[in-house]
Amino acid sequence: MDFSPSLFGWHAPELPLGAGVAVALWLVWRCWRRTPFPGRASFIGMQLAAVWWTSAAAVENHVISPEAKLFWAKMAWIGIASAPGLWAMFVWSYTQGGARRGWFHALAVFALVSWAVGLTNDAHHLMYLSAVPATADAGAPLVYEHGAYFYMATTAIYVQMMASLVIVIMAVTRAPAAYRSHYLGFLAAMLIPWMANAGYLTGTLTLFGFDGTPFALIVMGCVFHWLVQRRRLFELVPVARGLLLDVSPDPVLGA
Repeated sequence: MDFSPSLFGWHAPELPLGAGVAVALWLVWRCWRRTPFPGRASFIGMQLAAVWWTSAAAVENHVISPEAKLFWAKMAWIGIASAPGLWAMFVWSYTQGGARRGWFHALAVFALVSWAVGLTNDAHHLMYLSAVPATADAGAPLVYEHGAYFYMATTAIYVQMMASLVIVIMAVTRAPAAYRSHYLGFLAAMLIPWMANAGYLTGTLTLFGFDGTPFALIVMGCVFHWLVQRRRLFELVPVARGLLLDVSPDPVLGA
């Protein structure tokens, strides 16, 4: 496979992935400097998990040997397993007023176990049954045959993503008309990683042959940040925000 065009030894897939990492880190910096808002830790954590996942994908693409590519695919798993759950906890905190600490503990265990299963795959092959180059060309992406734990983890991740959708749908149904488009924008943004991941799993949509889900998570975060900046809802805690929206048919929020 020809990976051109390249720039200083970095190939086409790595350039958008690297740009996505830079944008996500900028978003983390912006959110960290803001007045604390409901779910800020979860939102920043989700962005950092996406940064880890995206960075691992970029390095996986850059290295040449299949062994090195497989290692970085395993390294990505702590980001893969934590990003969707952190997003679900953020959406809950943003719309309902705070996630339970036990949820963070459960997600941390799931992410660390998934990472450990990936890194020790050679001993049990629960994550990957095989990983072979797609073509005979040097640096070609790997084609993975997945093991039992991969499908268990993927199911758990999809449950977390579905929970995020349900939470936002609930927010849409109870929001006044003036803010319904705000939450509908959330739903539209959340479809981006769904489409990217489904495209990767079915082989119908990839980023230069790689999983575009981490890049899609960063795009989703950017869209969300724009929506929130536009409505300026970070300054209100969820309970106060809900009361304000309930009593105002067409609210205009100040700085």
